Amino acid sequence: MNSSAEYRIIDIGISQFATFESGFDPKNIDFRLDTNFSYGVDPDKNILICLMAATFFQEGNSIIKIESQVTFEFNKSFFYNFIDKNIFFMPESHVKTLTNILYNSTRGMLAAKLEKSPMQGVILPIADMDEIVVSPLKILLSSDS
Repeated sequence: MNSSAEYRIIDIGISQFATFESGFDPKNIDFRLDTNFSYGVDPDKNILICLMAATFFQEGNSIIKIESQVTFEFNKSFFYNFIDKNIFFMPESHVKTLTNILYNSTRGMLAAKLEKSPMQGVILPIADMDEIVVSPLKILLSSDS
């Protein structure tokens, strides 16, 4: 996206967070991470919501769960470039940019939440958006939008 104000962040935060210290071994640095991304659109308000859920596992035990979201409000003319009839279609490159903002914001929020806890060394690794976002975003809008 170029430098014009095509969108702005109107909300960012954690919707759910939990740690399970009973299953955590601070001496074991091997973790498995499961992530899931989802998206929602409010065409009446020119809004796209990006959601992320991440669960850390250690030796099969869930040790951290975090769900976060970023809500983007778009310039109306820019937003409507992505709507054709009742389909919201955003090219892969734009989805990568917005997902990257969500992912890296979540990295920071997680680090802040775990600060001064036994789990403070657990971080979301740097992610390759080419591996996370592999197709354009298509959302079927309701027929009355």
